[in-house]
Amino acid sequence: MPTGATIEERLRSAAITLLHWGFDSDRIGLMRLAIAEARRFPDLAATVSRTARELSTELGVHLLNDLTQSGRAWIAASLHPGAPLATTARFFLDIVAVPMLPGRCSR
Repeated sequence: MPTGATIEERLRSAAITLLHWGFDSDRIGLMRLAIAEARRFPDLAATVSRTARELSTELGVHLLNDLTQSGRAWIAASLHPGAPLATTARFFLDIVAVPMLPGRCSR
């Protein structure tokens, strides 16, 4: 459950949880292996990438759901109005995690 007294603190707590989960050394090692072997095993690399995205979205949904269950239903609606929680979680992840990935260009 994300912690904090304000919405900013709770969203920050959710983001930190997502980053710790996503940048775990075992997960990073698996992604590095998939990238290194992508030419020889493109289907495996695609599966690893897709699974990582699905699992991170699932965790994001769980964290945002915890926020909405605690009387903060407007959080999901404000991040991506009218969208399913999974889309909102993906949007949140794209804001939080994608800019931290190696090889991303700053704009």
